[in-house]
Amino acid sequence: MELEVVHKPAADPKHQVVFVHGMWHGAWCWEQFQDYFAERGCESWALSLRGHGRSGGRAGRLTPRLADYVADVASVAERAGGNPIVVGHSMGGGVIRHFLAGGGRAKAAIFAAPVPADGPMGFMVRMARRRPLAFTKSMCMLDTKHWVDSPELCRELLYQETTPADVVSSTQANLGPESYRAGLALFGLPRLKHPCGIPALVVTGDRDGSFTLGEGRKTATAWGCDFTPLVGASHDLMLEPGWEKAAQAMVDWIDQKVTQDL
Repeated sequence: MELEVVHKPAADPKHQVVFVHGMWHGAWCWEQFQDYFAERGCESWALSLRGHGRSGGRAGRLTPRLADYVADVASVAERAGGNPIVVGHSMGGGVIRHFLAGGGRAKAAIFAAPVPADGPMGFMVRMARRRPLAFTKSMCMLDTKHWVDSPELCRELLYQETTPADVVSSTQANLGPESYRAGLALFGLPRLKHPCGIPALVVTGDRDGSFTLGEGRKTATAWGCDFTPLVGASHDLMLEPGWEKAAQAMVDWIDQKVTQDL
């Protein structure tokens, strides 16, 4: 499987980092973070999971499987030296959690606005209440893209009311299809062995329209992670104005908690 992988070198790198996107996104969503991390001594690789971005494959109702996404992360982790820091956003957090639970090697993990440790049921209930038509269409057609198929819906889940319209519309235009089967597998998160067993951090914004701050805090406790709440941050915290606050929180934590490569 040919994967799109964006490599960002760093002068005299202290760490290797692998960035994993969430539902509908691709490697493109990490561009600003990769530049920021490189300036602070972190060489990075951002991949587009199969069926996303410019990677091969096609995301549909039954494929890829979550296990396929985990295999994609494993292949890029090897490319990054075999023991990188892994950073996963939203569904990507669930992917790296399965990667770690399956024996994948990483020296640290950062979960940005992750799917909660007890699964996405809370989100599903909230979505059904707020947007019953979009929710029903997604269930009937086995296609979660209906949750973000307009700038209005995209803003509600990924951003906030103050986010500039051009940021919302640009993101919405770049979002692609997602595997319904892989999404369903996230309900298996509660069955994973806890805690992570390596230094780990959960970062959640208090303006997140998908997962609540309380869910982020509960996930950090369940997985044995540090927890950093971000005031004013929404779900797509790596793309919205003020994204530097999230990036800095992650880099500061890495400097404090992760041993530098020699």
